[in-house]
Amino acid sequence: MPQQARQPVPIVFDASLDSIDQVLALGLLYGFDGKRLSRIISITVNRNDLKTAAFADIIGRFYAGEIGNETGYRNAFNVGMYEGGPTAATPALLEAALSKPQYRRGISKLTDTADPVALIRNALSAMNDDTSAVVVAGSPTNLLNVVQNPDGKVWARRKPRVLIIAAGRFDHGDDPSLRPHADAYRKLLAEWPGNVVFVGSEVGDAAPFPASSIESDFKWAPNHPIVDVYRANHSMPYDASTRTMAAVLYAAQSDQPYFKLSPSGRVSIGDDGSTRFEATPTGKHRYLILESEQKDRVIKTYTQATSTQ
Repeated sequence: MPQQARQPVPIVFDASLDSIDQVLALGLLYGFDGKRLSRIISITVNRNDLKTAAFADIIGRFYAGEIGNETGYRNAFNVGMYEGGPTAATPALLEAALSKPQYRRGISKLTDTADPVALIRNALSAMNDDTSAVVVAGSPTNLLNVVQNPDGKVWARRKPRVLIIAAGRFDHGDDPSLRPHADAYRKLLAEWPGNVVFVGSEVGDAAPFPASSIESDFKWAPNHPIVDVYRANHSMPYDASTRTMAAVLYAAQSDQPYFKLSPSGRVSIGDDGSTRFEATPTGKHRYLILESEQKDRVIKTYTQATSTQ
């Protein structure tokens, strides 16, 4: 009997896109989608910033490719955006791509975006049980709003096999980027009904995205939004930490030996951004571990998929 082909993993991606790591992760996600290693089912921005949503749209349209006319694309996903609270400032690194007229976009006003809760809920409801993965980086507000909705919590319980949180640190120290969201993540851990895997800063630091890839692997495109943002983020050459990329890689290919997992346990989050792990057989939380012998393979996967044509 012939072996059944591996089905692409459906992925919900929710991010603030205010760091180069998250921008690279979005490119990696579209690279995997193009290679049919995963399937994007929802893209949402967890900051109230229309220009960040427009950037997510630019990336989606760029990786999807044009079909040869002024307005058509082979595949352009709706982008959901959190609308609550005050308007957030646009991350400076995104302006390098937003300012270029070469990149087509479909978001210029609020009505061009989708409601993130409805987008995530509807995406999950259409999936088979226990097949998809949810990746979050930045504020967990959108996911909190999903699970605080009665039918949203039902879909969160049934549909994803795992929630992957790009936050925390599990070797030593704390995660400064987690501090503003510590209380929200504590609420999410209390509300989320399924399994959770954390990706700590130490994983991203151990397998940085090489500047040499930016210089060489993306040359096929005279203008590339990932390259523009990477160069704008810091003086070249530099290697960027890749925590959210690791979250996407695990979401898409958890069946491959890129990472190891900690034992089952519970993660508690301090107000200072610290993450404490307590092993217990009944716990639903784990965290990723990258061993040194897998570093080169992980980095090669990052660069090949993100620079895909």
